[in-house]
Amino acid sequence: METSTGSGLEAAGIYAGGLEGFEVAGLYRIGLSVPGSGVAERQGTYETLRDGRPALIRMFAPATAGQASELLAGFGAGQRLRHPNLLEVYDFGEASVLGTPCVYVVTERPDENLAGVLRERALDAAETRQILEGVIPALEFLHDHGYVHGRLRPSEVLACGETVKLSADGIRPVSAGGDFGDAPGLYGAPETATGRFGPEADAWSLAVLTLESLTRSPYMSEIDRLSAPFREIVEGGLRRDTGARWTSGRMSAALSGELPREVCASPAAAAMEVEPKRPRYRRFAGLAVGCALAAAAVCVLLIRSAQQVPAAPPVTIQAPPVVAALPAARPEVPAVPAGWAVVGAAFRQSADAEKRAAEMRRAHPKLAPHVFLGGERYLVVLGSGFSNEAQGRRQLTLARREGAPRDSYLTRFR
Repeated sequence: METSTGSGLEAAGIYAGGLEGFEVAGLYRIGLSVPGSGVAERQGTYETLRDGRPALIRMFAPATAGQASELLAGFGAGQRLRHPNLLEVYDFGEASVLGTPCVYVVTERPDENLAGVLRERALDAAETRQILEGVIPALEFLHDHGYVHGRLRPSEVLACGETVKLSADGIRPVSAGGDFGDAPGLYGAPETATGRFGPEADAWSLAVLTLESLTRSPYMSEIDRLSAPFREIVEGGLRRDTGARWTSGRMSAALSGELPREVCASPAAAAMEVEPKRPRYRRFAGLAVGCALAAAAVCVLLIRSAQQVPAAPPVTIQAPPVVAALPAARPEVPAVPAGWAVVGAAFRQSADAEKRAAEMRRAHPKLAPHVFLGGERYLVVLGSGFSNEAQGRRQLTLARREGAPRDSYLTRFR
């Protein structure tokens, strides 16, 4: 493909959010820019539809033919390598948008990404454990097949329903070297400055991601705030010596408690270790023994009293008849009417969808949201049954004007 230079650099500005309404390869109409999706120079992420279902499309304007080839190779690898914790890659290819040569990739659409969550708050220990239990298996799968992720950061960690997934549209063979299309920044291991991207670099990025998840800061000055095993995982993953750096497998073992304490402890922590203070409960050892003896004496007296007093005859209590509880009838949720519909939110549980619809009604009464069943999801619909796309788009504009979520989208049901 021809690459963009000069005027292409100016055209690359459109990837910051100016492509809405354009059609790519005659198949994918570009929707709204996705906030918090890690938009960088010369690339952007947008909503789209694939076979009438929500999806994401990432647009890239590579500066060289070599970068374009690397991107396409990564998309192909992501499409071939399937794992429950990797985002599914549907399609990819080359296109020209506004005269700018670009490559694109269409993927599964997640519900949210970690970057968006961290803008609001830090994760607790249980949530961070859930993130690692999803990311680590995906990384190990890639490494076992000779690939590295290379761009691990919060914007690449995604939630699809209850499953944590890692983006898979930018992976590279370990032997490929080179760069990954954008600056590694704080998440880049030291060796990546010389073009070395191996499993060890992914482990470094995973350690930084763990630190930021718990503290909202990727800097080591925050490490004292971490508890085990997260502190050990971060310290082990941020060793500059790649030979001594913890692997993702070792991090997984520490997370599950399979590593002994002396293995988890970092050399720095071991050097600072001093003789532990005497446990506080030992100061009360004499009192504890005295209490135990007194309790034993009371037990003896109770046993003797029980032997001298005749036992009362057993009393039979007739239990009331058991009435089997009938399961509550599950309310029927109608399917989305045929035609174009504006969707404000999607959930796997009907109760979650009803709760969200009620919140919207209270905050923005004019939205008039209704819950419908669309495929395997319960949808909060803000208008449906439109016979043509133009009517649907007008409704989407009105809904957003009345306070609908920014990520509301238009789709068609048959």
